[in-house]
Amino acid sequence: MMNNFVFIDFILTIVLYLFKPTRKEEKEITILTSLPSSEASAAVVAQLDRQHRSVENVFQRVTENYEGEFQTLGYPKPALFSFCLALVTYNILATVRAVHHECAWSW
Repeated sequence: MMNNFVFIDFILTIVLYLFKPTRKEEKEITILTSLPSSEASAAVVAQLDRQHRSVENVFQRVTENYEGEFQTLGYPKPALFSFCLALVTYNILATVRAVHHECAWSW
């Protein structure tokens, strides 16, 4: 039997102070990482975390607004197909919004 535990020698803590508080009125965000500072600077880790959060926000919006999940009674393929359709719908809507936003500014 293999041991699946990973022992981390150090934890790097990055604290981001926000210009504008979050919805929960938090004024700072703490990021914990095991990356050595020689591999990635604090700015790189913060940027990666920001990209990760934006992807999570998209999935959260798709799940809440497009009803991409439903009771499948043990059938994962239809659930996956439904979620993929919800993602395609989100992409189409985001494209239309971006074009509309650009057209609104081009007047």
